[in-house]
Amino acid sequence: MSEFRAQQERFTNNRLIDKIKDEPYWTVSDNIKRPLDAKQLISHPARFALASFKNGNWPMVTLTELDKDPRIIGTNRAYRLHAEDNRVICIDMEKTASQELRESLKRFPVDYAETSLSGSGIHYLIEIPEELIPDEAKYLFDDQTVVKSEDGTFEVFFNDHYVTFTKNILPPSEYTLKRVEEEPEHRTKITRMLLALADIQKARKSASELSDEFIPVAICDELTPYEQELETRLKKKLPPYGTFTFKTLADYQMDHSRYELYLATSIASRIINIHEDVQKLLAGDKDAMNRSNAYPKYPEEKKKEWIGWDKFDIKEEETRNHLAGIVYNVLCSKDLQEEKILEPRPKHKEFRNDMPWLMDRAVRGTGFACSRIINEEKEQEKAADNNSMQEYMKSRLGADPKKG
Repeated sequence: MSEFRAQQERFTNNRLIDKIKDEPYWTVSDNIKRPLDAKQLISHPARFALASFKNGNWPMVTLTELDKDPRIIGTNRAYRLHAEDNRVICIDMEKTASQELRESLKRFPVDYAETSLSGSGIHYLIEIPEELIPDEAKYLFDDQTVVKSEDGTFEVFFNDHYVTFTKNILPPSEYTLKRVEEEPEHRTKITRMLLALADIQKARKSASELSDEFIPVAICDELTPYEQELETRLKKKLPPYGTFTFKTLADYQMDHSRYELYLATSIASRIINIHEDVQKLLAGDKDAMNRSNAYPKYPEEKKKEWIGWDKFDIKEEETRNHLAGIVYNVLCSKDLQEEKILEPRPKHKEFRNDMPWLMDRAVRGTGFACSRIINEEKEQEKAADNNSMQEYMKSRLGADPKKG
C-alpha cells in the first residue's frame, strides 16, 4: 500500500473523523487555505469558486461525497466547525508555543492530532461530552467563533471556522477521549480547560468594552505637518519595498469585516510605534540619530518643520481623531490595493455609524490600538508603584511586604 493511501485510511478511519464524515460541513481548500464551494467543484469541474453563503447558498457537502470524486482525492479537506450542534472543537497551537504547553497537550485527551499546513503548528480536535461543559463555559459553544490566548501561542475554534486538514497525523497518544469515562483525571482536565477559556474570553470582552473609552468620535482630514510625516514614513514601510507584513484574509477565514478591523488596528499600532521612534530622534537620542544617519542640527530643524510634533499624544481625543485620519488614508491608499492587501469591495460604499465603512474600521481600529497601549502603560505604572512601595517598606521599616 502506498504512503498516500495509508495516510488517507488513517484519516478516514479516525474515530472522530468517521463520526463527522457524513455531516454536510466539508469542502476542500486552495493552497492558501481558502475554502472552495464544494458543490460547484463537484458539479462543474472547471469552476473554482470560493465558499460563500450569500443568497442562501450552502457551499459544502459530506466528506463521503468528496471522497467519491477521483479528481480531488488528493486535495486538502476543510471542515467547518459547528460546536453549537456537535460539541467538536479545535485547538490550533502555533510554533511559538512553549515546550511546556506542547508537552501538556500530548497528555491531553484529544480525538485527532496532526501537524498544520506550515508544518510547525499542530491541530487538535476534541469532541467534548455534554456533561463536562460547566455552565460558565456553555456560551462558548453557543455563539463563540474563537478564543485566543493572550500571548498568541494558541487558538481554540468553536463555530463558523474552517480547519484545513493535512492528514499528517501524529502518532496516537494513550490519552484519548474514548477513555474519559474511565479516567476521572481526563474529565477534570477538559472542564478546567473550558473554564480557563471562559476566563480568557471574559477578560478579552472586558478589555474590548474598556477600549470604547478611547475610540475617536470623528476623523480629522486636516493633518499637521508632523502627522503627515508619520503617514509618509508608514507608507515607506509598506510592501513591496517596505518591511511591514500583514496577515491575510485567509487567516480570518475570508471574513472581510474582521480582517479589515485587524488591518486598521495594526496600522494604528505601527503609526504609534513610528511616532515613538521619531520622538527619540527629535530628542537627540544617539542611537536613533545613528540609525537615521541624522546630522547634528537635524532634531532642531525638524522640530521647526514638523509642526505638531509636541502635541501628538494618544491619551488626547484630538490626537486619536487625527490618528484615525491617518489610518483611513492608508486604508484607502493605492499601496494596499496594488499589493492586494486590501482590495475594494461593494461593502466599502456602505455606511456604518454614519461613516463610510472603511472610516468606521479606521475609527474602531484606532480605538483598539490606543486602548491597548494606554492600558499597558497603566499596568506598568501600577507595577512600578508596587515595587517602589515594597522597596520603601524594606528599607525604611525593615519589613517584608509579602510577609507582613
